[in-house]
Amino acid sequence: MSSCCASKQQTGFTFDPIYHGSVLAIALLSALALVPLQLPYVQDLAQGIWDLLALMWWGIAIGLVVVGLMTKIPRDYLNAMLG
Repeated sequence: MSSCCASKQQTGFTFDPIYHGSVLAIALLSALALVPLQLPYVQDLAQGIWDLLALMWWGIAIGLVVVGLMTKIPRDYLNAMLG
């Protein structure tokens, strides 16, 4: 069956500015938390990001494990359980 619209299939790397910008900002602020600079607002923000990541890593790790386990469950069974 043909479609009226051509489907775009992207292959390779695609740049997502929100995702990559967020990763860059978090990485830079996490690195700044480890360096003793005397920039009051930047240092407070960097320390806040570091503290937040220190609290969140458990949830991220558990989420990765659960999603990994979900790949072992048949999709039909999972859809029936979720409704």
